[in-house]
Parts: sequence; C-alpha cells; structure tokens
Amino acid sequence: MKVVLVNKSDRTGGAAVACRRLQKALQKAGADAKLLVQEKNDDDQTVKITGTGFWKRKKNFLLFVLERFYFLFYEASKEIRFAFSPAIAGENIYKNNLIKEADIIHIHWFNQGFLSLKNLKRLIALNKPIVWTLHDMWAFTGGCHYSGDCENYM
Repeated sequence: MKVVLVNKSDRTGGAAVACRRLQKALQKAGADAKLLVQEKNDDDQTVKITGTGFWKRKKNFLLFVLERFYFLFYEASKEIRFAFSPAIAGENIYKNNLIKEADIIHIHWFNQGFLSLKNLKRLIALNKPIVWTLHDMWAFTGGCHYSGDCENYM
C-alpha cells in the first residue's frame, strides 16, 4: 500500500515530529510511506520536497508572504498574526507524482502557503481516501489555530 503523508515541513513544529513518527511506524508495518513537504531539512530519501532551486524557494516565500499579508492589516502583532491562517495561497500538489501514485493521502499541517483551500478541494476531487490528522483547531474554527476565548466559530 502506498501512503503519502503531507506536511509543511519534515522537522519544524510538532506536526512534523508526529508525522515523521507515523511515517516510520507505517514503514515498519510494511507500507510504502513517503512524506511530501514544502520545506525539507532531512536527507531521508523517503521525504520528498515539492520542488528545489532558487526560483522554487522564492515562490514558496511569496506564497508564505501572501498568506501573511492578507492578515497584516487586521493585526500587526506577530503573535496574533500567526494565530490565524486564511489558506488562500498554496501549491498544486495534486499534480505531484507521489499524490498521483498514492493509495491513501494523509494530510497533516499545511498552512503558511503550502496548501490553499482551493488546492485541498482538488485533492479531495481525486477520489482517493484522505485522512486528515488535526494538530490544532484550524480546520473547524474558520482560520484560528487555537480558539482561545472565542466560542462562536461553530
């Protein structure tokens, strides 16, 4: 069985750590588990980056800035600005060979310009089984990673 795990990074953040542990457990159980990331920091050959090179890094940075710029005018504080992700900018990973060949797509954390909601819909349209592990509250709060005192999102 081919499983592709999808996460923003292979090492940065708690979601990356959990995702890598799951990947290793799946491999140990006999699954062909690969990790698709936008930011790769490891030399593990089962971790694949969506692209490399100077222009790809510039494009990734631009996607990140677009995602942050949207919220900049609402709150200038960095702590607040990074507490919300609109998921309006992202890559078209549904065209990636790992995605095309996968039997199962397992999504982890994909904000900060990695996947947009539009591209998430494109993954769903592939009609492959999708597992989405929630590492924060973003998927059901309307964009906030943690609800804090807000209880009006449902």
